[in-house]
Amino acid sequence: MKKNKKLLVVLSGLASTLIPVSILSARCSNDSNSGSENGGKNGGENSDMPHEKIRSENDERKTQEEEADRKQKEEKEKKDMQDVETVKQIVKEHEDAFGSFHTQGDFIEQISVYAKDKGINNLSLASHNEKNKNLRLDKEGGKQNTIRLQMGSQIFDVKLGKVLDNEVMTKYYFEGEQDKIFNNYLNDKKVVERNWRNILKDSRKIIVTQLGYYKSGPNIALTLIPYYTTKVPKHLPLKITSLLASFYNLESKKIDNLEFWDTKNIITFESAFEYAKNFDQDLSKWKLKDNANVKNIFKGAKQMNKHLENISKSWNKEKLTI
Repeated sequence: MKKNKKLLVVLSGLASTLIPVSILSARCSNDSNSGSENGGKNGGENSDMPHEKIRSENDERKTQEEEADRKQKEEKEKKDMQDVETVKQIVKEHEDAFGSFHTQGDFIEQISVYAKDKGINNLSLASHNEKNKNLRLDKEGGKQNTIRLQMGSQIFDVKLGKVLDNEVMTKYYFEGEQDKIFNNYLNDKKVVERNWRNILKDSRKIIVTQLGYYKSGPNIALTLIPYYTTKVPKHLPLKITSLLASFYNLESKKIDNLEFWDTKNIITFESAFEYAKNFDQDLSKWKLKDNANVKNIFKGAKQMNKHLENISKSWNKEKLTI
């Protein structure tokens, strides 16, 4: 009987010990499951964004990109339209600056030089097939040569003025009278006066606004520059290949813009400044062909003596002489 009582006491003690442990274990298990459930729910919100939200953000991003593209396209189109007006003005200024020896390709190449000065670089013929088509003879002006151009998305037409037979007129004014533009085109004979007999003895200073030139054998030669010329255009026409005696007997000491000419297409400079006794200007920036003819280029131009060493070195020519 005593043994049974002792056994009951032991079992009772064990039971009182085990019950709290079981309860604690159950509580921990419940807490763990609860945390797992909550954690799974919260974790999904942080790492696995719902499809609707993703789709919404993608749509918003696409809309923003499309809006940016639209604005960019509008801005480019607006600039192209502005550039079209600028090009039309350039062509108007040079409408008489082309001859029958020019092709439409020559025209766009030359106009592009002037357009580049205005920050315009994407001008072209609307049809590449017209590139080798020669300009039509038009001594009256504005009737025979309409050229279609393209600027980005803009396609437009420009008209040329007088297109003479293998020659281009010179335009000029006397210093202080820029509103009175003259030229060397003889309307009665429909040809250009190349020797300037009418103004060679006029000692007034002359500003040339358009360089004249003409076909001379295999070359395209610059028309004689008047003796008292003090300024010429910044760009030498690309078609010109000869400066033969172009500044012969020049009286001026210096000609503004002359130093900027791109002479890469010039084949002969022979006698270009012959007897230009007062001429005193450094032309070392000119770039010459390796085989360019410079015979007698400065013959009799005594004031050029101080520049010859520098010019010879820059042009990669043997010592030039007066």
